[in-house]
Amino acid sequence: MLKDITFACLFDEHYTPHIKLKNKKSTVEREIVLYKKWLKPFLGDVKLNLISRISLVSILNEMKKAGLSNRTLNYAIALTRQVFNFAIKEELFSGNNPAAKFEFPKTDNKRMRFLTNDELDKLLTELKKRSYAVYLMAVLSANCGLRAGEIFNLTWADIDLQRKTLFIKDPKNGKNRHAYINQRVYEELSQLKPGLGSQFIFPSKNGNKIEHVSRTFERAVKATKLNKGISDRRQKVVFHSLRHTFASRLVQKGVSLYEVKELLGHTDIKMTMRYAHLASETLRQAVSLLDE
Repeated sequence: MLKDITFACLFDEHYTPHIKLKNKKSTVEREIVLYKKWLKPFLGDVKLNLISRISLVSILNEMKKAGLSNRTLNYAIALTRQVFNFAIKEELFSGNNPAAKFEFPKTDNKRMRFLTNDELDKLLTELKKRSYAVYLMAVLSANCGLRAGEIFNLTWADIDLQRKTLFIKDPKNGKNRHAYINQRVYEELSQLKPGLGSQFIFPSKNGNKIEHVSRTFERAVKATKLNKGISDRRQKVVFHSLRHTFASRLVQKGVSLYEVKELLGHTDIKMTMRYAHLASETLRQAVSLLDE
């Protein structure tokens, strides 16, 4: 254990090198930004054994005054807890974790916005004018239900046009699966010149895997005014809205929630139940069959 270690020393000299080895670049950057903006100014020069739950409450109050969401406040607590757990595990600190069992109001931050057919057509048309690569990514998400990270991870070896499948490897939940290609996706992919099996379908400029959705998508959303007048972030159109659109359209067309669960790669049907309300008309029609 290091004597009199401060939070800044722990984070900068020990925790940051650790996460750079095991976490995605985007995750590391997000944690460092939160640390520098909110944790370091309040906790940086404080010794670990002097940091208490009251210290964390003070940070949260300042974050609330700044208008930050409960989700961001929860993230600050989770990061602090994670840093202390790391210190304890590495025997850099032997005290109690002040962020352990820290109770904080939970907020439903699930994005529920999905696009109508007209909105989707408008967005895809705008994207195609700006960037064919970003357009095709959007087509894959809206027609195959893929997450952005799953699209970035696709290589040419993962495409099987003969069987009309895509192999989704190492997804967010760790469960590999196959996605299925409809006619629109088939026609788009058939026009591409295949690369080597190990090459990414959508490589970055240096040939590596893309880490973030292009700002082109955000500009296209703005140009089509899909978020005009909307302040609730849960209702704003982002790239993930295309995955919601895929699921929502299937449910509205009568596809069972179990089938949607499998297509989305959800590990728990509870995650898919958010679309249950869209099946009301289908269920009504099912009951009407008893009248025949």
